Amino acid sequence: MHSGIAPCFRALIILLIASFASAKSHAQGTGEIQVFKASGLPAEIIRTNGTIIPARIGEFVSSGDCIKTPARSYLTLLLSNGALLGIQPSTELLIETFLANPFGKTPGTLLASAQEPANSRTKLNLKNGLLFLNTPTLNQRSRFEITTPLGGAGVRGTEFFVLAATS
Repeated sequence: MHSGIAPCFRALIILLIASFASAKSHAQGTGEIQVFKASGLPAEIIRTNGTIIPARIGEFVSSGDCIKTPARSYLTLLLSNGALLGIQPSTELLIETFLANPFGKTPGTLLASAQEPANSRTKLNLKNGLLFLNTPTLNQRSRFEITTPLGGAGVRGTEFFVLAATS
């Protein structure tokens, strides 16, 4: 009686370990977002702890950070999934979530790719202003969402503008 239970128990353990390893291989890390271009007046990165720093080229932005551009300020962010965010003057953008693999390619190689390098999950909240997005074709498991005070949209890979006005 006990001899039949042991092989079944072992098979169950092996199945659970294989499932865990498979799920872990599809897991996403904290993606990297970097200030790629900046011009005009300095934009601000407001960290989740309230610290405000200037948005300089090479500076990293994290999930939970808010970006504010003053009038006559332009900022381009490069996400490690290959997406570009062109933040226009007088804009406020909250990076709610960005999960992806960290930068594994140089920016030039990443930008030349039409396909996303790995699965990712992006959620942006455009509170006010104008945002230009250029996203590569996303993998089937990836999600890219943007919300505004009036609604939201899911993206699969394209170029477009989003406008959110407070009045």
